Amino acid sequence: MTRAGMLTMVMAILSLSSSMHIPPTHARGGELFEELMETAVVSLGASPSEQWFEQKLDHFSTKRPYHFKQRYYVDDTYYGGEESSPIILYIGGEGAMNQMPTGYTDTIAKAHNAKVVALEHRFYGKSVPKDDLSVANLGYLTVEQALADLNFFIESYQQTLNTTMNPWIAIGGSYPGALSAWFRIAYPNTTVASLSSSGVVNPVYNFHAFDEQVALSAGKDCANALRLITKAFEDEIKAGRSDQVKGLLGAQALADPDFNYMIADSAAMAVQYGKKDKLCTPMVQAVRDKVSLPEAFANFTIEMYGKEFGSGCFYDTQCLKNDPSRWPDVRSWRWQKCYQLAYFQVAPHHGSLRSSIVDLAYHESQCYEIFGDTVDPSAGVAATIQRYGGDKPQGHKIFYANGGDDPWQRASVVTSLSEDQPAFLAKCDLCGHCGDLGDKAFDPPQRQQQKDSIMRYLSLWLQEAQDEIPSQSKQIALASVEDDTIIASTASRAARVSFLVLLPIFCLFMAFKAILHVDIVREASSVRTKGSPMSWRAQISRNVQELRFVACATSDSSNGLRKFFRQNYNELKLLNPRTPFVYREAEDLEPFVYARYDWGHEKQIFLKHKSSDEIVRVLKELVDYGETLPRSPESDILLPQPIIDGRIGERDYPPLNITWD
Repeated sequence: MTRAGMLTMVMAILSLSSSMHIPPTHARGGELFEELMETAVVSLGASPSEQWFEQKLDHFSTKRPYHFKQRYYVDDTYYGGEESSPIILYIGGEGAMNQMPTGYTDTIAKAHNAKVVALEHRFYGKSVPKDDLSVANLGYLTVEQALADLNFFIESYQQTLNTTMNPWIAIGGSYPGALSAWFRIAYPNTTVASLSSSGVVNPVYNFHAFDEQVALSAGKDCANALRLITKAFEDEIKAGRSDQVKGLLGAQALADPDFNYMIADSAAMAVQYGKKDKLCTPMVQAVRDKVSLPEAFANFTIEMYGKEFGSGCFYDTQCLKNDPSRWPDVRSWRWQKCYQLAYFQVAPHHGSLRSSIVDLAYHESQCYEIFGDTVDPSAGVAATIQRYGGDKPQGHKIFYANGGDDPWQRASVVTSLSEDQPAFLAKCDLCGHCGDLGDKAFDPPQRQQQKDSIMRYLSLWLQEAQDEIPSQSKQIALASVEDDTIIASTASRAARVSFLVLLPIFCLFMAFKAILHVDIVREASSVRTKGSPMSWRAQISRNVQELRFVACATSDSSNGLRKFFRQNYNELKLLNPRTPFVYREAEDLEPFVYARYDWGHEKQIFLKHKSSDEIVRVLKELVDYGETLPRSPESDILLPQPIIDGRIGERDYPPLNITWD
């Protein structure tokens, strides 16, 4: 097929571009993208047109919401239109969703008479609030806001239908695959199941395992060739020929670390997308023939991904910081990595395929260079793992699918966690990233078994949900019973006159009792507040919904936090028995405390090298801050009271043996 013909075809079937089983924008100019398009089974019918949804910018603010337009698509081809007919939500990810996604999702929809609805991710494609990618506006680009988008969209879209109880399934690949799993955790009642294809649910901070899997998947000979290629590039740069060697890829503008990250990504991406044969055969041959390795690798990169691969903004730190005209999509994803997700691919200590200059310090400094101190990658990753469970998500009815060659499997779930969290790793040659979402004419046996397993579990979970939906006959019978009840109640109304006379008296009594209870609660609060100067400890349950402490198990910077927790946990928990006090330890993280308040308010304070006494003062600040925030009515009325009076203050409780994760 000619290049012009290929471009025409691509324009017609860009529907797969929203998920990670199609490469990112900067890698779509070469053979990789063409081959993925040719091998995909895609409907050539009219593609659904884009539609627009009024989405909330901030789901957790009590202020009048600002809205932005979020793009979505609807495919009703197989939809049954019944109360029990499923709806598949295809989750968009870190790229523009230019058309309706297709592939294996269509097969699932056809099997279950389902509608498919695809929602573009906020801050990507045409769904960028205010068309603004400044740091201030990117503050609204979080996992939590994205999940709330999905929930609000489903609730709103369901109201536009003639049915009310359709079972929804969430499907996503790679980062959207993680979202599909996290959505089942954050909003378990909105969907009945999810497919997490290559779902990177574990946001690994120091991701050296990525390169280790690339080497393992590529094989010994290919891995050795890639190490020699990396060294050849390094030698050319050290010899003062930086512009010449970078010029082979049109990447003269890239700083040395950015350039080395780019060439490592070029090799890894081929393995990731099931094209390691396209990489390994010519590179191993180049080593044997003793030709210029930089030239051979540059030729491979340009042929595989296109001439713009190395010259764009994707790897360029200065561009990501200073050139707004080239920011779309690439800056948004870099923000998400720096703010919450990391996945920092670093050189392993031994046998690395990439330059040692691409280390953790490189990724961290890049984040601070682009976004300033607004981001703290280590704290963001710790909070995300704490919230969703890392490599052991605490969800239900989630299917995890991965490919055996895919290096991203090291951030996913590859062994079943429970009966309703099954995992299937397709251990087949060239089985790459999100391959189960594609729909090739011929799949390897392991991949086909994986798809059969996906279909079996989704069918089971759908059937369980459909069995809970009342049939129309049951609804008619229920309406008949209600009519009979109305008739009966009319006949017996006279017999209840005496009860109606007593009802106002009973209501007055209950109102008086409620007022008395509120006065008692307020008086108790007043007594505690006027007590010991340390009585604020007993007010934690009133002002804070949750406290999380994160420390490093070995670093001196966390000594104060570890001491504080051992000294104070017993008293804090006794005074506030229903308030979660969560303690976690992780390597290479600065210690911090995170407080969650009512109405979605959050606050985080770093505790590096702070003493136990200083942390006590920080905690009091967090509690006092909570006093200034608005609270929902139920928070005041249903406030859990401490089991020990706050007037005890600094009383020493007997030490207890406690353990924590």
